[in-house]
Amino acid sequence: MEKDKPIVFPDSGKIRARGILWRPARVAFSGLMRQVLLEERTLLPTHKASRLLQSTRRLSEGSHREGGAGDPAPRFPGMPQRIPWEFPKLIFLFFYLALAGSSNWAVFSFTHDRAGREPLPDILFDFFERTLGMPEQEWAARWGDYSVTANIVCLVALLIFHRYRFLIVRRAFFIAGTLYSMRSVSLLVTQLPPGYTDNYARCRGHENASWTTFWDRLGEQTIRMGFQAKAGMLCGDLLFSGHTLVMMTCTLSVYHYLPKKWKLLAAVPSLISLFGMSCLIISHTHYTIDVIFAYWLTNFVFMVYHAYVEGDIFVERKQSVLHGMLIMKIVYWLEEKIIPGKVDNTLAIPFASLFGHRSPGHQKQISVSSASTFGSGTPFCNA
Repeated sequence: MEKDKPIVFPDSGKIRARGILWRPARVAFSGLMRQVLLEERTLLPTHKASRLLQSTRRLSEGSHREGGAGDPAPRFPGMPQRIPWEFPKLIFLFFYLALAGSSNWAVFSFTHDRAGREPLPDILFDFFERTLGMPEQEWAARWGDYSVTANIVCLVALLIFHRYRFLIVRRAFFIAGTLYSMRSVSLLVTQLPPGYTDNYARCRGHENASWTTFWDRLGEQTIRMGFQAKAGMLCGDLLFSGHTLVMMTCTLSVYHYLPKKWKLLAAVPSLISLFGMSCLIISHTHYTIDVIFAYWLTNFVFMVYHAYVEGDIFVERKQSVLHGMLIMKIVYWLEEKIIPGKVDNTLAIPFASLFGHRSPGHQKQISVSSASTFGSGTPFCNA
């Protein structure tokens, strides 16, 4: 049986020598990891950064234990403290929305003479009339318009008190402008006849197409901002519903940007939208398909936009399949100075700086030596 070999302890001088040689390599590796975290001057999410944070923290602590120079809690430099207002982009988006909206008026000024006058069958029209004994309700058309106005008021109220109001305005303008552009194409390629029971009485007669008639109609709609009287109207403005487009954009924006403790208030625009869409159908202002398509498309555009801009880092935006869409190139330009991630929904005194009160900006000091920094939502900067 072999004797137990004696335990040989290495020379302490060799250990110190190895530490002296190894410490610079560890410090260099720690700096490399911090550079990864600082890529494009943004933040990594918890599920991707935790291991890197732990590694760099251990390396930094190790250098302190060994008596090295160390790097005491390095911080992320250059983090913007406020969201820039970027008025040129806001002006661009204003004209983008205005052009998209006016294109709708131009399209149905042209297509009015192409639309038929015999209403199409609609399953909900038949259900309300034959099952519930409720034919076309003219009063509901007016309440559909009121519902649009009420939803806009809800959104404006949120914008007044939200800390990042200008960011929300820019996003809402872009989403609404994109939807109105899609609507212009839809109205141009397919003309549906109105769903009223007395289309010949409500709609203006067909005329020979001429530039004079077109410009007169477009000027009239521009002055009225697209609203029409319920008699002598231009018809064919149906697929898809502009009323629903506006109501759902306001409703989704209020729900998405309302602080968590105030989320119950989001039920107000939701119920208004539900009531307004019902009024559009029972008044025969829109077919059911008009309202459904508008609901689907508004949700789709809103969700796609926010899925793209709320990515964890800028690199993920570029690598996303959405980045291949042409329209997302514009979104990337619009959001290039906004920190990726979800907005910190907080309320603030409107225009407090005018009264000598300055609301706090991006207060977090991000340190790679503190993993808890990434544990909560990263607030955006002030608008």
